[in-house]
Amino acid sequence: MKSRFTQGSNDMPNNNILIEVKELRTYFYLTEGVVRAVDGVSFSLERGRTLGVVGESGCGKSVTARSIMNMVRKPGRTVGGEVLYHRRNGDDTTEEIIDLLKLEPMGDEMRAIRGGEFAMIFQEPRASLSPVHTIGTQIVEAIRLHRPMTKAQAREHGIEMLRRVKIPRPEQIIDAYPHQLSGGMCQRAMIALALACQPALLIADEPTTALDVTTEAQILELMRELQATFETSIMYITHNLAVVAEIARDVMVMYMGKDVEFAPVDAIFHEPKHPYTIALLSSIPRIDVERDMLATMAGTVPDPYALPKGCPFHPRCPSRLPVCSQDIEVPYVFFDKGHRVRCHLYTAK
Repeated sequence: MKSRFTQGSNDMPNNNILIEVKELRTYFYLTEGVVRAVDGVSFSLERGRTLGVVGESGCGKSVTARSIMNMVRKPGRTVGGEVLYHRRNGDDTTEEIIDLLKLEPMGDEMRAIRGGEFAMIFQEPRASLSPVHTIGTQIVEAIRLHRPMTKAQAREHGIEMLRRVKIPRPEQIIDAYPHQLSGGMCQRAMIALALACQPALLIADEPTTALDVTTEAQILELMRELQATFETSIMYITHNLAVVAEIARDVMVMYMGKDVEFAPVDAIFHEPKHPYTIALLSSIPRIDVERDMLATMAGTVPDPYALPKGCPFHPRCPSRLPVCSQDIEVPYVFFDKGHRVRCHLYTAK
């Protein structure tokens, strides 16, 4: 069932990869048709680095995250690809590579990884936290599920985690219910819950969307501090390109289930290649450019039940070529420093 092997210290690969996603495909089989929510996504994430994932709503960002966590619910199903977790042992001399998609979603090993080694922060904390249990009860349960601690030890650890996320009076707040806390405090509690077991990977799915800008800045600073402390890799999903510029080292741009561009953050902002990335960046307000109105992107996101043939962005693309509408897979084109793009503009040259 499990695709894995162990590498000795002399055979350790010359990289610092935590997870590799290869040709990931997750489809939803509905009465109206098949939705290819994730359709051939490939990327890797190094230890201690932050990957920003951007794109319009419905482009597959959250489904990609749930696929990595092996928690896609019916009628969705991951139908292809690999999610390889490079797990190191305590002294970093051996590495075990596990294909997470070959583990049973609710099996003991996957549940041990999910929460213990991988954690996820959701967009709306009040919908993720139980309204009938205290913050402390939920944190203690997560800690004891993945760490050999007594209830008293787990409670003390939970208080310490609440203190780390800058929640005042953590000794009292740990016994509070979610409805007794503000939105920002609930989000901090969610971060404390996610980081309680010091996961290797933290997936943050638009964690600051519902927060005001002051609280958002505090949450971003908090995540940077905790990443430096625990050396956690972060996959940060957002619509906000300003947040990506501030927190991410690499960026993946998604459109209709495909990774259309992947590059270091500086390359994305200063040398974008894909017309979709260029359009997203053009829509950002700038104080150094005078214009009567904000730039907008032509057209709308296509119907997921009837995607256009060829490149899914071509009906909206101002630079489209005749080949873009042909029913062929758009190949990757590679540039320097890990920059790649799926676009016929570069294959046609």
